[in-house]
Amino acid sequence: MGIRLSSAIRLHYLQSLFGQTIHVLDSMPSGTAASTITATANVLQLGISEKLGVFIEFIATIIASLVVAFTYNWELTLVTSSVILFIFCVLGVLLPFILKGHGRMTKVRHGDLVSLYSY
Repeated sequence: MGIRLSSAIRLHYLQSLFGQTIHVLDSMPSGTAASTITATANVLQLGISEKLGVFIEFIATIIASLVVAFTYNWELTLVTSSVILFIFCVLGVLLPFILKGHGRMTKVRHGDLVSLYSY
């Protein structure tokens, strides 16, 4: 899956790059486009492959534990499963605020790095 997404990103990047005017391509240093797309796609491919595997493992563990729990005592499992619903509700309310704050911190750090390397 990571390879397919990586190749789709590379294709989209090349289509966008070739959609630019000629003067944009001429102003870029030699090899910049190729090195950028290769580095970015490789990082994304590794990240997606790793995170997807961990996500599938966690979901399988949760489903298996729920099946075993319902097999032994369905009433207790039903009560304790309400905690999962509570966690989803809390995440649904708090996650947008967390992501917004993280986005602001990333922009500030990116601005600091740009000013640091501009000298």
